[in-house]
Amino acid sequence: MSHVDSRLEDDSNYLRSIRHQYENLPYPFRDPEDEKKRLIRPTSERLSNLNHYCYRGRARFDNFRVLVAGGGTGDGTTYLATQLSQFPGATVTHLDLSTASIDIARRRVESRGLSNVTFVHGSILHLPDMGFEPFGYVNCTGVLMVMDDPDAGLAAVRSVMGPDSALGLMLYAEYGRTGVYQMQDLLRRINGPDADIPTQLDNAKALLAELPAGNWFKRGEDLFKDHLTLGDSGIYDMFLISCDRAYTVPETYEYVEKAGLHLVDYAWSRERVMLEVESYLKEPALLAKVKAMPRRRQRAIAELMCGTLTRQHVYAAPDDDRVAQPGPDMVPFFVDFEGGSNGALAAHIRANPGQPLEMGTDVLRFVYTPGRYSGEILARMDGVRTVAEIFEDIRASGIAAGEGELMADFLATYKRLNMADIILLRHKDTPVVPEVMHADRPGR
Repeated sequence: MSHVDSRLEDDSNYLRSIRHQYENLPYPFRDPEDEKKRLIRPTSERLSNLNHYCYRGRARFDNFRVLVAGGGTGDGTTYLATQLSQFPGATVTHLDLSTASIDIARRRVESRGLSNVTFVHGSILHLPDMGFEPFGYVNCTGVLMVMDDPDAGLAAVRSVMGPDSALGLMLYAEYGRTGVYQMQDLLRRINGPDADIPTQLDNAKALLAELPAGNWFKRGEDLFKDHLTLGDSGIYDMFLISCDRAYTVPETYEYVEKAGLHLVDYAWSRERVMLEVESYLKEPALLAKVKAMPRRRQRAIAELMCGTLTRQHVYAAPDDDRVAQPGPDMVPFFVDFEGGSNGALAAHIRANPGQPLEMGTDVLRFVYTPGRYSGEILARMDGVRTVAEIFEDIRASGIAAGEGELMADFLATYKRLNMADIILLRHKDTPVVPEVMHADRPGR
């Protein structure tokens, strides 16, 4: 059974206004009854993604321990616990400072009949004193940047990570949220220091309805949806929160490194695409100049060119050798693409050899030009065969292709499709992680 363990003895280390906000307006608001008809599946918390980006494709999730630090109303907790319920001994600890948020998360978990979650009412800052053994994975999404001391918050999270642990971290991105911060400033000037929550919300709603077309937030409103879809909690969290800072790409790298961690990669495919300079630069000489720069600097340039990145959603770990790499013993597999089937893509490529395909995210598209053997490779990617076995089967079919030719085609295909989270890798000795699509039914 899930239960609540209170570790919040006092709130002296908290921004009391933040705690007051989330007790009155749990964010994001969720109706636990909705768990009967849908499962919110944050891609960054999919076990297949974690295995690929954080554990070199070699993770085994039996007895795996997860901490959701600042778990709020339970999106990450519910999805992680649902997936981990397939693995003996795997557990999730949900930590939050808001009892109202914990109550929603608890009811969501209970509606799924899950018994692998412990709820702790407490502060991230108290983690070093809670007596936890290191967790295999820590999720800390949208929390540290609303603390008065984000560095202390990350240091506390780091204290419950071991050498093999990984962290999923989401911070706000500075440039894409420019209009949001102007709105926050505007509302602080209107509300003053003493307005209560209902008054602040009324003023924000009235202001949103009166914004002129040239207002910076109005011009970029399509980047945001919380104020439109999450009711009062979405409006308050976006425009009226008392503490909110944002980070650029270089600042995000520096932030995690200051805590003794390495930024392994960006966790969301759309952010990886947005931070690729090829998404914008086409002039060959200029592109070559930028591509010769370190990856971090390339991403800083792409962020400035794009201008619409609103979140820095990254994986971090004590070492930087975490992402699964293509090789003969790795199993490439499709994720969330054509229902997990490679048939349609492979057939299209076979029927249109060498023809570019436009692919990508809902924000940015990119061009993928298949190689000579790409269709043959994709057609044999069944989630069971290794790269070496795929190549062997191609040659056994009578296609005279050298190892180098096949690997070159595979690497080019893998790079493009992995960037969009269409293809991931796991080591051949690592068990398949069944995907959970709805309710608590794996593989549906």
